[in-house]
Amino acid sequence: MTIFDPDPGVVVERLKPVMNNLSLAADSLGHITCKKIVDTYAAAALKFRKKAVARQAKRDLLNLFKKRGVMDGVLSEINESLKAMK
Repeated sequence: MTIFDPDPGVVVERLKPVMNNLSLAADSLGHITCKKIVDTYAAAALKFRKKAVARQAKRDLLNLFKKRGVMDGVLSEINESLKAMK
């Protein structure tokens, strides 16, 4: 069996439906898993040279989590990752 390195373009494409409905993802999977998925998506988008896509995913997650009253520490972490992408 051959194992290939992950292709960031495939990751971005496959996770796009989740990014289009983060609220449903958070409801279905929980906030922690939703954040991990967005982190994975954003990292893949950056590797795929799609910085704007990565930043938008993080902004969407931050806005969703603010509306839901997620802990300040988590919001700060997301905000810092956004700042690091500038």
